[in-house]
Amino acid sequence: MQKVFNVCYSGDGHYIFSGSDEGNIRIWKAFASESTKIKDKREIAKLNYLNGLKKKYKDMPEIRRIANHIHLPKELMHTKTIRDTMILSEKKKELNRKKHAKKERKTKKEKEENEE
Repeated sequence: MQKVFNVCYSGDGHYIFSGSDEGNIRIWKAFASESTKIKDKREIAKLNYLNGLKKKYKDMPEIRRIANHIHLPKELMHTKTIRDTMILSEKKKELNRKKHAKKERKTKKEKEENEE
């Protein structure tokens, strides 16, 4: 798919149609995790009940954490952890520099701020 020229919802709102410059129309599910099979009355009732519970308890920390969770692949999670550790180490080092520096001496960050 090169450029998307047009996007619209289906009449029932369950699908999204997209048209591209290569002349293809693609059909996407509006809710990716939702199944496309035909549901009976009990299934529909159960799903409505579960969605009602989610709405009712959406402000609870545990429910909010589960609802906002985004799965990251292992490699990305590893690089994110390393980057967070590096940033934390940098902040810690800067605090230690300020803590042990003489009062007249300015830290590296303060020098950069004064130059700008």
